[in-house]
Amino acid sequence: MPWPPRPQPVGGSQPGCIRLASFYRAPRAARLGYTVAPYCPLPQESAMSFDLDRFITAQAPVYGQVLRELCDGHKTRHWMWFIFPQLRGLGRSDTSRLYGIESLAEARAYLADDVLGNRLCECTELVNGHAGQRIEAILGSVDALKFRSSMTLFYRATHDNALFRTALNTFFGGKPDESTLELLRAEAALMRG
Repeated sequence: MPWPPRPQPVGGSQPGCIRLASFYRAPRAARLGYTVAPYCPLPQESAMSFDLDRFITAQAPVYGQVLRELCDGHKTRHWMWFIFPQLRGLGRSDTSRLYGIESLAEARAYLADDVLGNRLCECTELVNGHAGQRIEAILGSVDALKFRSSMTLFYRATHDNALFRTALNTFFGGKPDESTLELLRAEAALMRG
C-alpha cells in the first residue's frame, strides 16, 4: 500500500504538524522510521487487562487542540496526564492517579494500542521538533517533569526506543527520571519476588 500524501501543516511552523484527516494509514511510528516492539505479555501478565479506554475517552475531545499546541511549541491547556502518561505513584492528584500507568506491562500495552501508541509517538515527535528550545518553555515547568517521567517510562518499555531516547537526550541531557526508574526497579523486584 503506498504511503499517504505528505500531511499539510496546520497552525504553527513545525513541519510535523498535520491534519487529523490525513492520519493513520500506516502506523505513525513506522512512517517515521521508529519501531515499537509488539506487546508480548509475560506469563504472569496474560490474565491482566488494562483500562486503556480511559485514555482514548479523555483524548477524544482535545486531541486536535493538543496537536495545535505542540505544533506551536506552547502548551496552554490541561491534558498532560492522558497524552504523556507517567507511572502511578509519581503524582498525588486524583487525575494523576486516574491516568497513571500501573506497570511496565501496561506501558507496553499502551504502546501496542493502535491509537494510543501512534498518538504518543506523534506527540513526542512534535515536542522533539522544538529542539533548541527549553522544555519548560514548551510545556511549563511542572509538565516538563511529567514529560521526562513519561519519556523515561516509554523508553524502558520499548526495545527500539530511539524516539523516547531522543526526547531525553534533547531536553534532559540524556538523563532519565530517577523517580520513574526507582518505581520500575521496585516493580521488577516484586516480580522476581
